[in-house]
Amino acid sequence: MELECDPWLHEVTPDSMDRFRDEKLPSVPANENKVRLQFKSTSITESIQAVRNTDWPRISPAEQTKRLTWIASMFEWLKLKQWIDTDPCATLVGESEARSKLQRMKERAQDARENFSAEDLQRIFSAGEWFQTGRGVLTRAGTYREYCPHYYWLPLLGLFTGARINELAQLHLSDIRCTPDGVWFLDLAVLDDDGGKKRRKNPNSKRRVPIHPKLISLGFLDWKNALTRSGFERLFPELRFDQVKGYGKAATKWFSGYLNGLGFPRDNTKVFHSFRGTLVTYCASKLKLTPQEISVISGHARDTSVLSKHYLKDQLPEDLIATVKRIDFPLPHIAAFDCEAGLKAVSDALNRKNRGRGAGED
Repeated sequence: MELECDPWLHEVTPDSMDRFRDEKLPSVPANENKVRLQFKSTSITESIQAVRNTDWPRISPAEQTKRLTWIASMFEWLKLKQWIDTDPCATLVGESEARSKLQRMKERAQDARENFSAEDLQRIFSAGEWFQTGRGVLTRAGTYREYCPHYYWLPLLGLFTGARINELAQLHLSDIRCTPDGVWFLDLAVLDDDGGKKRRKNPNSKRRVPIHPKLISLGFLDWKNALTRSGFERLFPELRFDQVKGYGKAATKWFSGYLNGLGFPRDNTKVFHSFRGTLVTYCASKLKLTPQEISVISGHARDTSVLSKHYLKDQLPEDLIATVKRIDFPLPHIAAFDCEAGLKAVSDALNRKNRGRGAGED
């Protein structure tokens, strides 16, 4: 954005972007790197000045459209992340060309992903010693260096809730709640209790998902209580916050490495997000749920009909629990989570993260 003097995000407006498109971008010389060599310019602005009264060719309309599409796609992403309220580039490339291209890119990435098969689930939930014993393996020094509680809980939560990895990684203990009828659920609707660090992909991500009895039987609520008694606020205090990718960055890196270690191909077809597709497919093919029911559980976009958008309301956790109980994946035996070992693993991780200065959440 050099031609716009590197403005702050709030300074970018539809009018300023229209001027950029119609007046400034067409003046950029083609092969600008050669302009710098010939005219000794050191910036795009200087290059424009250097060729102003010459017959040096300018970038083609196709190249202009490509660059505008990049810019429009970036602002579309910022809007999806809720870092900006309005998109100043909504009509930058025609009415919808940039958005259409961005949507095609998203669809191609989504289409490339595959669900986990029954055999995949067997491999994933039997390989890690934490699934076999409920805890990791201590080093000779008596510490947990290659084990953290999110190794155990994130794959299970991803499979039984369909939640995205960052939605799970950023959970607070206060997001694990119970209805008056005794139905425990994950409240994926709260954003404003972590100094802006909790993020939602889109408005449809706001939902309350019942906790599957399988997770409770493995000790999920016991783990919540153990963390609470130890003074923690987040479900995964060992995960560090990243300004761009949130709390899910380290978890995503770990899970990708875990899958690679199990022999899964490194082609981005089977990733943590595959749990989400696996759950949605199971709900549709095995349970015969309606699209509305599936969208409420998984946080997918509702259909665009007036009925769905304005009149069908999300079901409450107590209304969904009977459906959630019907979810039954073919998993190997998984040991109950060892809370005492989990607390030590968190403490060890925080000491490493804080370079031995003692435990403490971000």
